[in-house]
Amino acid sequence: MLEATLAELSELYDWPEVDGSPSNIWPDDRSWFVYTDWDLSGTRVSGSEELVASIVADQRLESISYP
Repeated sequence: MLEATLAELSELYDWPEVDGSPSNIWPDDRSWFVYTDWDLSGTRVSGSEELVASIVADQRLESISYP
């Protein structure tokens, strides 16, 4: 397990000592949670209705909303 700031997170995706990507990411307050497959084939985001709605509304992202 590693601890990093949000700004440092992108550096973990190019970390030469590790194959794949970070798979579980959450803030200290645990208000949201991100799970990404190790090979970046998909990501699941859990959080408030407002957070999920903003992700689904972002045209740059391909998303599916589950009830």
